Amino acid sequence: GTSTLCALPYSPVPSSAGGANIAFVEGMMTPTRRPRPFARLARCCRQFALAALVSTFGLLALPAAAQQTTPATIDAVEFYHATLDHYFVTADPTEIGLLDDGTKIQGWKRTGNSFKVWPATPTVPGAAPVCRFYGNPARGLDSHFYSASTVECDEVKAKFPDEWLLEADIVFQVTPVSLPDGTCPAGTKAVQRTLNTPRSDVNHRYTTDPVVQSSMVQKGYTEEGYGKPPVVMCSPEPVTATPVCSVSASSINPVAATPVT
Repeated sequence: GTSTLCALPYSPVPSSAGGANIAFVEGMMTPTRRPRPFARLARCCRQFALAALVSTFGLLALPAAAQQTTPATIDAVEFYHATLDHYFVTADPTEIGLLDDGTKIQGWKRTGNSFKVWPATPTVPGAAPVCRFYGNPARGLDSHFYSASTVECDEVKAKFPDEWLLEADIVFQVTPVSLPDGTCPAGTKAVQRTLNTPRSDVNHRYTTDPVVQSSMVQKGYTEEGYGKPPVVMCSPEPVTATPVCSVSASSINPVAATPVT
């Protein structure tokens, strides 16, 4: 009889001795070899066991060196140019160094604000690439524009090819904002964007600080993004809870002019 244990598709091929050789599909065995029963059974069962592992666990475990790890976050640092009244943010260490040095590129000072991003490489699963454009000075611009929306990046390329010059399709990575409500997932901070309307020297400011955002709106800047309040991207940085402080008397008989402890 024929055993069904570890049965694999095959087709019998006549041999010169009048018997049948076994031709396994997928090129696992040539039609000219006649395997011994036990050798064939062992090979067959190894294939069966491998298929069972893949079916059960989806993928075989990769060696530790081959497993992808998420890179550490870095700071996107904000600078301000008082003469231009422009803001600029960058996560590039070389640009940060040049602006801090102030020799070749003068007038830029840190505001003390920053937000977390992932570097441009390696690719972070589920992250959104952030493109960057530079406003062409020949068109009356001298500023940078960032977007975590591939749709918005493509629209800027198509609508303003001479005004906004693409510097890079990805300068850093962030957590994508949920559309259309403009919310950020837990463990991230909302990044908001404002535009200095109605000034002709276009400049955007990016911040995760609601107080900063509110101050820019009060200055006349226009909020841009998705949802209410508008959000353009999410920083992979947990929101720090505000500490709750309480004051209690250190003595039941306080003396005037003594320090509070």
